[in-house]
Amino acid sequence: MTPPLAAAVGGTPSSEEVAAGGAPDAAAAAAAAAATPAAAAAAAAANKNKSPLHALWKTNEAKAKRVVKLLRRKRQKQQKRQQQQQQQQQQEQQQEGEDEEQQQQQQQQQQQRELTREELLAAVPLKSKQKELLLPVGKNKKLKKKIELLLGVAAAEAETESEEEEEEEEEEEQQQQQQQQQQQEDIDVVYVAADEAAGSDGAVSKLTDAFAAVFKAFSLNQQQQQEFFFFCFAAAL
Repeated sequence: MTPPLAAAVGGTPSSEEVAAGGAPDAAAAAAAAAATPAAAAAAAAANKNKSPLHALWKTNEAKAKRVVKLLRRKRQKQQKRQQQQQQQQQQEQQQEGEDEEQQQQQQQQQQQRELTREELLAAVPLKSKQKELLLPVGKNKKLKKKIELLLGVAAAEAETESEEEEEEEEEEEQQQQQQQQQQQEDIDVVYVAADEAAGSDGAVSKLTDAFAAVFKAFSLNQQQQQEFFFFCFAAAL
């Protein structure tokens, strides 16, 4: 840098002037050299407090976000798969429980059918007028079919009475009907002729007079009551 006086005079600068003019540049360079280590030390101190993962995150932020997103999706899929497996297990357990209940109900129904069948078959030798309500009797095919379907028995097992027993019952019914007819025929019907000689003094005329007197007294009493009610009503008004 040329001093102003030397430039104005047109002479060359001396060594002292050159030294005086170069002092500011040297000071700036020295200050810059001193500031560079300080900034580096400050940056090193700042970076020292941060972990390597932070630096890695800063350098690979986009990739890291993508990895995190993929990990979240994978975790959600795993949770969803676990929930589906749990639901499937619960459904299987419920289905197994329902199957067991159905099997138990079927077993109970089968046992009840067997008991009913044994009771009905044990009641076959009994002689009762209401036997046809318990078991199929004789030619009652509809009732026989119902019993066969309900109990699951063969036609031979569903038979309750033999033909001989049916014939005996029919004979007993015929005998009872004959006895009733004979009893009706044995009844004597006696017709009593009216006593024409009694005339107006007979029992019929006496009964008629008695009824007439009763009706007359009843009508008179009713008329008196009506008159009394009308009198009371008029007095109240």
